[in-house]
Amino acid sequence: MQNPSVLRAGWAALLLAAGLMTGCDRGATPAAADPAPAPSAAAAKTTADREQVLGARWSQMFADPGAVIAAANELGYDAAPWRSDAADRGFGAEATQQIARGPNSTVRIDTRFAASGAAHQVESIRFRFEVAISAAPKTKADRDGVKIPRKLVTGFLGRINLSPNEEVRDALMNATSVTTRQHGGRIVVDSQGSPTIGSRYVMTVTITPN
Repeated sequence: MQNPSVLRAGWAALLLAAGLMTGCDRGATPAAADPAPAPSAAAAKTTADREQVLGARWSQMFADPGAVIAAANELGYDAAPWRSDAADRGFGAEATQQIARGPNSTVRIDTRFAASGAAHQVESIRFRFEVAISAAPKTKADRDGVKIPRKLVTGFLGRINLSPNEEVRDALMNATSVTTRQHGGRIVVDSQGSPTIGSRYVMTVTITPN
């Protein structure tokens, strides 16, 4: 059997060593944090490539009158094929529709789609929305009625794999005006009036290649 005094001496040595190690840890200088990585060349190239793709889609939309009319007709406009008008003022297509969420709907929208340009080039796309709110919306369908302009414009661009930016979406939702440029083109929202009960307001959305 080992001598108790020897055991106590051993434990004292171990505790002393542990204390010294802990003290060293407390006094150690923490390692400096790694600097935030700089944007990589690959990420920058991805962004540039995406802009190039979206810019190409934007250009292709204006170079394909048939696709523009087809996208509008999928949203209920029923526009005629691209053709020259009788006065020889260029080529174009247009159509109107009325949207109401049921016979007792408190929100009614009269909307018109029109596109114009040359034989093989669209130079302007325009949506006009005349919105009438006869009474406080009573149903979810009525409350969603004021969202129809935004849904139609977003749906139209979505069929060509494009989308309006946040500024345009906000303007369409809140009946405000804005002019923005995106991917080399321009979208102008012009709002006259405000979406209040008993009111009638008009929004015109014009999309052009530059």
